[in-house]
Amino acid sequence: MKTRRGRHILWLYLLLLLVGCGNSTDGSLWQGQILLFFRKYPDAQLEDVYKVLFQATFGPGHLGNDSSMVAAGIMHELDRILPDSTVKLIEPISPDSGFVWINLKKFKHLGLNPGCLADVILLSSKGVNADTLLFMKRWRLVGKLIKDQKLKFDINRYREFTKYVRDNAFPVIHHSDRFIREYDPHYRVVKLEAWREVVKGCTSR
Repeated sequence: MKTRRGRHILWLYLLLLLVGCGNSTDGSLWQGQILLFFRKYPDAQLEDVYKVLFQATFGPGHLGNDSSMVAAGIMHELDRILPDSTVKLIEPISPDSGFVWINLKKFKHLGLNPGCLADVILLSSKGVNADTLLFMKRWRLVGKLIKDQKLKFDINRYREFTKYVRDNAFPVIHHSDRFIREYDPHYRVVKLEAWREVVKGCTSR
C-alpha cells in the first residue's frame, strides 16, 4: 500500500515538473518572439509591443464581423499606399505562427483580392478566446525583459502603462508615432491556418 502511494506521489511530482517545464518553455518562446520583434523594429515603443502581443493573443476580432466593411477598409488603405515587392507577405507575430501580419504593400504588389483577405480576417476571428489572463502572462514577460536589461524601457514607465491598460480593460491602441514614422506599417492580422485555407481564392481583384 505504501509502495503504491509512493508511486502516486512520484507520478504527481513528475507531472507537476513537466507542466512547470512546459510553462517555462512557453515563456522562453514568447520572450524570444518579443526580442525578435525588437531586433526587426529597434525603434518600437512600449505601446507597439503591447499592440503586437494584443494581436497575437486576441487576433483581429476588433475589426467587426461585416465582411463588406472590412473589405472596404482594406481597399481604402490599398488605394493610398505604394506596392512593395521587396517585403515579405507574411510575418509571424507569435512563436507558433498562429497569428501573422499580412503586409498590404506586398499584397498590393501581388494583386491579391481584398474581399478574400476580408474573408480570412473574419474566419480568423472565430473561436478566439478573449483570455486576458493569458495576455497578462505574456505582457509580464516584457516587464521581466526590462528588469533583466534586455529591453531599453524604464520599468516605472512599464508599470504605469500596465496600470493604464488594466484600468481601461485592455484597449485596442494605435502604433506609436515613432513606429509609424520609421516603419510605415500597413498590414492585417490573420490566423496563418485561415490564410492557408482561403489563399487559393486570393488571386486578383
